[in-house]
Amino acid sequence: MKKMRRADGSRKIKLAKTLTKAIIAVIICFVLGFIPAMNVSGTLNGKDNSGVVFAKNERHLDTANLGGRNTMPKDKDANGQNLEDEHRFPRRTISVGGSSIMAVRTDGTVMIDGYALDLTDGADEVGGWEDIVSVACNSFLLGLQSDGTVECLSYGDETFKDICEWEDIVDIAAGGYTGEFAVGLKSDGTLVMAGNDYNYGQYDVEEWTDIISISAGGQHTAGLKADGTVLVAGDIKYDDMYVKDKIKIEEWKDIVAIDSGVWQVVGLKSDGTVVAFGPNYDGRCDVEEWTDIVAVCAGEYNTVGLRADGTVLVAGGQYFKQEDVDDWKDIVAISCDHAHIVGLKSDGTVVAAGESFPEFDPKHESGLENWCDIRLPDDNRAEEIK
Repeated sequence: MKKMRRADGSRKIKLAKTLTKAIIAVIICFVLGFIPAMNVSGTLNGKDNSGVVFAKNERHLDTANLGGRNTMPKDKDANGQNLEDEHRFPRRTISVGGSSIMAVRTDGTVMIDGYALDLTDGADEVGGWEDIVSVACNSFLLGLQSDGTVECLSYGDETFKDICEWEDIVDIAAGGYTGEFAVGLKSDGTLVMAGNDYNYGQYDVEEWTDIISISAGGQHTAGLKADGTVLVAGDIKYDDMYVKDKIKIEEWKDIVAIDSGVWQVVGLKSDGTVVAFGPNYDGRCDVEEWTDIVAVCAGEYNTVGLRADGTVLVAGGQYFKQEDVDDWKDIVAISCDHAHIVGLKSDGTVVAAGESFPEFDPKHESGLENWCDIRLPDDNRAEEIK
């Protein structure tokens, strides 16, 4: 009897060991099967499913300039809602152009300064604009609302009357040198245009598709495609230098953000380097050695890059140069025009440098030093820099 009890006990021990091994095997199989699945749809390898590389420990680079359908990993808000639509397109919460500056406040209203004050009879904000998520300006002001419609304020002509009919817009751009024009990116990846009759080819975008970000220059429109390539319509030129050959730009690959100066186009690559194409007599396109860049902008005489550590680089210069921004820190978004550069800090305040105008003096007379609560393009980016 004792031997049988020992045998039964031995069998129970063996059975328990067998079950334990089986459970461990199942767990191992589950883990091994789960990790590769995450590598296909997530970012464990530092890439998303399109192959775009993300900066280490960042959810993405910078939604001020890097929005794109295939460049943002899926995320959820506090209510568990998918944030893919929220972050897949650029959100430019600060913009300078035509010697005007605009910024979106955390409550969705818009602050302005510079020549924009002439459009509002001196008011320091655009009255009546609400729920604004992105802005752009030249000699006119654009505000993208959260419902996909666009607000516009200009000097009273009917050049931009069609903008009030735009719908399903996810990105906006303001361009023009000899003639102003506005560009809107629709949620289906196509473009809409409005502006005056000066046509240098910038309106030839009817056949563009799969666009995820746009920019507008002096006489050209640029569009970033979902596959990381760039399209350009119109002229990139200066005096007698006509740059009709856009093959170099069309050969760009792995681009995650773009911007246009008056005469040049700038692209940010997924590895944090920058490419630029246009006149370079003043060094504005000398960006080959830049690294760790997370956002770019371009003016008439400059190219500007925001680094991952919150500092700023400047190539070229006439009204502002590298030494004017050497002491800038904690910057999360940048914008520039022909004579001014502005930076949005992680605390929601603004810094600026450049030429002084009666209405716009970044260093002395302007009220920019009193601006606060400016909406950050990406809270994660701001938290990382702090």
